[in-house]
Amino acid sequence: MANLNIHLNCLVMDGVYRRGAEGEPVFGEVPAHSDEKLQAVLHKIITRIMKLLTRRGVLIEEQGQTYVCHARFSPSFDSSCRE
Repeated sequence: MANLNIHLNCLVMDGVYRRGAEGEPVFGEVPAHSDEKLQAVLHKIITRIMKLLTRRGVLIEEQGQTYVCHARFSPSFDSSCRE
């Protein structure tokens, strides 16, 4: 049985570039965010992705559980997924 593992790949810089006195790019390091801030952002991303997938009919919610709508991937499944 396969598991659904939704994930995002990101390339994130540890700072920003600005123009120096002579117009050359100068990299300014930005301090890391706290674990609490990162957890809050991660929670918001997960919540929005789950809502999007549910609206599109890829996921269905029943009795507090969330399931993948197999009929979206294989017409041979008899499912009550929304189209």
